[in-house]
Amino acid sequence: MRIPSQDLRSVPQWVRAFFHKETLRNALALRDELVARSDWFLLACLLGILHHQRPGFLSFPSSHLVPYLRDKLFEPLEFPELYKERDVLSRMEAKVRRTYRRPPKCRMPSVVVHGDSRDLRLSGTVDAVITSPPYMNELDYVRDNRLRLWVLERALPLQRDIPKRAREVQFRALMRETFTRIAPAISERGVIILVVGEASRGSKVLDSSSIITSLFSSTHELAGFRLERVIHDVIPDIRRSRRDLRGTKRETVLVFRNSASDRTMQPVLL
Repeated sequence: MRIPSQDLRSVPQWVRAFFHKETLRNALALRDELVARSDWFLLACLLGILHHQRPGFLSFPSSHLVPYLRDKLFEPLEFPELYKERDVLSRMEAKVRRTYRRPPKCRMPSVVVHGDSRDLRLSGTVDAVITSPPYMNELDYVRDNRLRLWVLERALPLQRDIPKRAREVQFRALMRETFTRIAPAISERGVIILVVGEASRGSKVLDSSSIITSLFSSTHELAGFRLERVIHDVIPDIRRSRRDLRGTKRETVLVFRNSASDRTMQPVLL
């Protein structure tokens, strides 16, 4: 599969550095076709095999989370086979087969909403909102996902991550703006479930769960929600993007139950 019409001169050099040029041409050609067909499942599969150091992925040896090349660990002269063209379609087929190896036990109608949660307008009512807000002071979502984001849009989005200065104030404002917009759509006895990370910088621990709990108890628009359950989950070092006990060490699941409204609907995943 070779698509000579794919002109790589418009592709940023930092993107081209991750791929053999023919692999990149074919991956972008497939990306364009999937976007034209609105085939979001296969597009997600393509993004899922975009970069890693394993042979089943499309990039030169690189990390699988925050993208950076591992050409010092896998030097091209010592591992030339890792820098050859990689067939896109066979790897896509393998990815789809892996995905369907464990199909979901229940299937529900779904809608993909592309946008900022602060602009979200839920139609009707819902029984549950399940989401994981930005991990305060730990992740920069545009930077940390820049390669997949560029392939997804052929450009990087405008950065709307939490500013480094006054991060706690900005985090609280983001949570208030998002959940006061969502709250009116939650049905009676419906829930908002949040998975939040406990972040640390030096000796200071930034407890996002306490900030959110305080916000729900002090905000008029969220007064109908009570904290029903708190679940603490320690993250093993091997499962974290930043190792050696740095960054987020624990996640907290907060379950807020609505006792104020009287409507019903379905879960929404954000």
